[in-house]
Amino acid sequence: MTRCEAAPSGAREDERGRAAAAAREIAAGLAVLAVYLAFTHAFAGARAVSDAHGRSLLALERWAHLDVGHQLNGVLIRHGWLGALAAWEYATTYVLATFGFVGYLWWRRSPAYPWARNMLIWITLIAICCFAAWPSTPPRLLPGEGYTDIIALHHPPATWGTGAVSAGANPYAAMPSLHIGWVAWIGVAAVRARCGAAVACLCALHLVVTGLVIVATAAHYVVDIPGGLLLVPAAAGAEALRARLVRAGVLRGLLPGHDLRGEAEPDAPSAPP
Repeated sequence: MTRCEAAPSGAREDERGRAAAAAREIAAGLAVLAVYLAFTHAFAGARAVSDAHGRSLLALERWAHLDVGHQLNGVLIRHGWLGALAAWEYATTYVLATFGFVGYLWWRRSPAYPWARNMLIWITLIAICCFAAWPSTPPRLLPGEGYTDIIALHHPPATWGTGAVSAGANPYAAMPSLHIGWVAWIGVAAVRARCGAAVACLCALHLVVTGLVIVATAAHYVVDIPGGLLLVPAAAGAEALRARLVRAGVLRGLLPGHDLRGEAEPDAPSAPP
């Protein structure tokens, strides 16, 4: 089994330092969640605006001859078991894979972890800003367009309409697809961590499956997929700028890169040799 590059044993922290580092990482994650919740409620606009944006995305798809959503949606309607599988995949795998992989990099003390963690934070923050500035209704919630809401039909856990998710989640956030952004991040982080060709192929397959699922379930438009992919270079640019500003002494403490001993992370190339 391919294993990602890990820090040498001499760089390992004692257990007390390790626990403190874990607490800092959890606090950073909770801070991003707080930003998401704050933006979701503070910038909730009129439904007519998000519907209009959704229709503009649909019009762009039709103009570009990319409007395959109805065909894929129909496949899941005709084959209920496949629809149920797609709904569960939509609700679970991108979350489990993303947080499982970032946790694995931390547990392995991978030298790629600080960069990967910061990239994930930037991807999420940039997407949150996009949702606030340009809310868009997904196909499944767009009135009069003939899509079947596969997710509501099978209602897997942790999706819209279930308890705390309804209270905090933003259903009008089609563009860009954060599902795609997070899954693409896994692949980029795996390459950075030198996880090997087998893992890279698995990441590519996961990205393809995710793209098919989000369109077939009518959770996203086809054009949301390139929007989600663009989150990765946007985050890389933001992280590179942050690192330069930190080195110049302009910024301190904003998504700091630390090595696995809690010391300042040395400059690293943007990609493994």
